[in-house]
Amino acid sequence: MDRRQRVMEMLQRVESLDDPFEILELSREASDEEIKKRIRELNKDFHPDHFVLGESTDAQHEEVQAAAHRVMKIVQQAYTQIKTAEARSNYAKGKGVDLDTIFEAERAITRATKHIQYGRYSEARSELRTARKADPNHEEIKAYFDYLDFLELPIDPYTKRRSNVEAKGAIKRFEEMEKAQGIAIPYALLIARIYKIQGHNSEAIQAYKRVSEYTNGKHDEAERELRLLRQRQKQASTTEKNGGDNSLLSKLKDFFSFGK
Repeated sequence: MDRRQRVMEMLQRVESLDDPFEILELSREASDEEIKKRIRELNKDFHPDHFVLGESTDAQHEEVQAAAHRVMKIVQQAYTQIKTAEARSNYAKGKGVDLDTIFEAERAITRATKHIQYGRYSEARSELRTARKADPNHEEIKAYFDYLDFLELPIDPYTKRRSNVEAKGAIKRFEEMEKAQGIAIPYALLIARIYKIQGHNSEAIQAYKRVSEYTNGKHDEAERELRLLRQRQKQASTTEKNGGDNSLLSKLKDFFSFGK
């Protein structure tokens, strides 16, 4: 069965179901860890970023990505309903999460990430507030607010970077979210971006590698940045072998290292 057929069959299956345990193919006795493990498995198989253009036409590619996107939205909604003992108790009492509300929040988050990409931070905050209104407990929304706070920090005129103290704080929060959440890609991605912005290439590589592992090497940004960062490391190594780099920038980089 090719990937397109597999996605389409998965979409048909999950759209025909209402029960989150059936959607995720889990027993009702599943533990928090078992639920997270299942979410990660589905994420590896059906995350939209896995479906690159390859040999398919543009139309086929868009069709498969749209189907995968829909699958993961339904999976995320199911996960939200049963990810904790409290959530499972609420679901059993008929207090499940409304699907339209989840989708509204996800659409707003998608718009916010586009605004962040182009430096439109006030517009991004507006979309995140819309998302938070639709889904107040969505952890990813909180993470993007933290990321915006970091991006809007003043840049040091000498190092051309933002405060390492604030960067460490944001990274610590994202690492906690990455460990706690079933779908960890957004948090690992934000960690990688912050490390890259701060010039800590080795740490950025490790974070991007986690994104790559979560997505079976199919995340476009992660794979692109891994190639670029590894190339920079190789060039730096060559420079060091040829006499080293005693520039002020190199010394400042060492001084402001996260390991200090």
